Amino acid sequence: MTWGTVSVHWPWWEIDSACGSVHWNGIVALGVDTGESGAPDVQTELFRTEPPPHQLKAGDICRVGVPPTVVHVTAVDHHDPPLETGWLPCPERTLTVLRHGLSYREFPDDGSHRNGSGYDVYPDDGTPFAFELLMRPYAHLAPGDDVGDADGRAWRFDGPWEWMPFDGQPVGTGPR
Repeated sequence: MTWGTVSVHWPWWEIDSACGSVHWNGIVALGVDTGESGAPDVQTELFRTEPPPHQLKAGDICRVGVPPTVVHVTAVDHHDPPLETGWLPCPERTLTVLRHGLSYREFPDDGSHRNGSGYDVYPDDGTPFAFELLMRPYAHLAPGDDVGDADGRAWRFDGPWEWMPFDGQPVGTGPR
């Protein structure tokens, strides 16, 4: 544990020794509150350790997970080919989520994985997430439905996280 992070051996990924651009060592640093409480900073980190970080020392075994958390999906990016991350499996999608109750304006844009719009989650990377839809911006969407977004672009909904723009432009992050 260092000031602001706890580093853990990540159990869900393998090192991608064939990746030439990123060399990952099997460790993931999770952000923690630097205050006396030792509780994770709810502004930035979704993952928690059990026991809490302030009770851990090097070599300890802990549980790592995300407690039930309400988030808003702010972006969905598709990676074809899959994103080179230095770990396996390589993500084919990135979900950017923002914890309920936070504004993206409040979220730090500090050059880390937190890009000012939320926290990145890779649903294809082997991390055992469970997602439950609580609300969507459209009352109901079925595959094949057409919608318009705030930028005036028309889209076809092909399933969860799958959007096809009618204008032939890159998908980017999907409808706004």
